[in-house]
Amino acid sequence: MKDLIVIGTGPGGYHAAIRAAQLGLDVAVVDAGPAGGVCLNVGCIPTKALLHAAAELEQARHASRFGLHFGAPEIRLDELGDWRRGVVKQLSNGIASLFRARKIACHSGRARFVDPRAIEVDGERLEARQFVIATGARPAALDGFAVDDQRILDSTGALEL
Repeated sequence: MKDLIVIGTGPGGYHAAIRAAQLGLDVAVVDAGPAGGVCLNVGCIPTKALLHAAAELEQARHASRFGLHFGAPEIRLDELGDWRRGVVKQLSNGIASLFRARKIACHSGRARFVDPRAIEVDGERLEARQFVIATGARPAALDGFAVDDQRILDSTGALEL
């Protein structure tokens, strides 16, 4: 039996898990996706990476004020997407590395409570004295605008354009 199981590895979850391990607790984490949750994988971080790229493009457009001249910009969306995914992967791997360094057991899948001291993750029963539920967010749905990933995208789909 673990001292603590944290469900969700977004900013709230991974901080809670790491701090609990630093305090000497036997900790496990559960997440259906890569470490870092919504913020790191499909929210704040990839969005900020794209904003950074846009800012760099804008800086280049005005660099002639300083005597720096560039040709017309060429945006290669596939390369930009690869770079964004690389940034996300590097940060997610960093969180996973922190988990390993602190001997935090990682379980991939969705947690379902089966009693007050136990959850089930993909058929595996995990028990703990305490739980932290840090399950994050998902894109909001708007009435009358069903996401079809063609004409109507949610924020996650928009990142993959």
